[in-house]
Amino acid sequence: MFSLSPKRFIMGAFLVMACGYVAGGPSCDCDEIGVSGGYEHQSSRMGVFARTEAVVNGRWVYQNSEYQYLYFPSGFGWRISSDYTSSSSGVKDPSSSNALCPNDVGSNFQEWDGSEWGGSVAVVCRVPAPTGCDEFALSGEESTHANYMGKYKRTNTRTPDGRWVYNYLSYNYGNYLYLFYWPQYKDWRLGPDYKYPGAFLQTSGDAASLHPTATNAWLKWSGGQWVDANIQAECCGVQVLGSWQPIQYSSGSQEISYYAGFEQSNGYSSSSTFRSEISTTVAAGFSFGPPSWLGSGEVSGSVEVTASLAAEFTNEVSSSMSISRSTTQTYTFDKAGQVWQWVYLVRDACRASASNTIGTKNLVRTQSRTEKPCCPAGYAADASIQHGPCAPSNLCSRDMCPSACDSSLSPPPPLPPPPAPPPLPPP
Repeated sequence: MFSLSPKRFIMGAFLVMACGYVAGGPSCDCDEIGVSGGYEHQSSRMGVFARTEAVVNGRWVYQNSEYQYLYFPSGFGWRISSDYTSSSSGVKDPSSSNALCPNDVGSNFQEWDGSEWGGSVAVVCRVPAPTGCDEFALSGEESTHANYMGKYKRTNTRTPDGRWVYNYLSYNYGNYLYLFYWPQYKDWRLGPDYKYPGAFLQTSGDAASLHPTATNAWLKWSGGQWVDANIQAECCGVQVLGSWQPIQYSSGSQEISYYAGFEQSNGYSSSSTFRSEISTTVAAGFSFGPPSWLGSGEVSGSVEVTASLAAEFTNEVSSSMSISRSTTQTYTFDKAGQVWQWVYLVRDACRASASNTIGTKNLVRTQSRTEKPCCPAGYAADASIQHGPCAPSNLCSRDMCPSACDSSLSPPPPLPPPPAPPPLPPP
């Protein structure tokens, strides 16, 4: 909370006598107000305004680092100027609302450009510094907007509304690009300057999301208008999905030849740091389901294997990563059907070449390719029925097994009694 500057001491004393201090303060819970959008003509009156201890006309006075004040002169509505005893100002609420809090006015403010009032200045309650991923990747429009696709990093700058600013060095564009929130339109924007609304890309319909990865609805500027864009914003970091992959089908007994370990060899698969990240990710819990990654980084129809069950999988994935891919594994099934291999699908949105598959030595059999295994490896309620319930039941993937998850595993009916022996012949 700010205290009044020394040059305002006498004026503050006057306000105490004229307006007084309100016990407990006015009915406004916002201690920091973010003001943005008027940098061209009123840059000193933009930024973060912190609540002072002064009250004018029953409302708090707010002050920014430039000793500009956000206050409520009676009959004029909320205003911003260097003198909070005057109705003259450089930014004002054109509706002259009687709102107790400046962020509750309900419409944007205006700025004085030297000759007339206009523009759109946002006055909002500043949110606490959002937490979440500090790096993320934009992808999906490489064919038309390749200059803007890539990895974005969080800067040390927050916009007045409280959200972080992210940047990306576009070599084709020749400068940094910034991804920032624009509260006037309640969207995230990608442009050359986070103090101005000009943009090449923007989100659509995300209202007040705290992070750009919270929405998958994007627009791109193309042909002089905004059109729908196929853009995904995904947090950086290793993601792991456990899944079953079909490897062979036979109508009779069959010998299986397959591979375990990393599917392909690259700089990441041989990196001890990358392998450690995979093990750590699995230990914290991972998803199980069909191999269909969504742009949001989540998996459609997935089941969460929690950390309490993940310890054995952590050991398994670690040992599987050490298996040489050049070694052929073999196994024989004495029955017909579809054979499946338990694998871990690994990806990192910011390290595309790190995407990989880790094969294990876990194999199961079902009757056909349409009957997929319903449970993570080792968790079928009956090992002979892989397309069926799991133990515990919440591990069953209803996306792959919508009806089999609830099927009963009742024992087979008892055999009929043997026939009665024929009667003995008469003596």
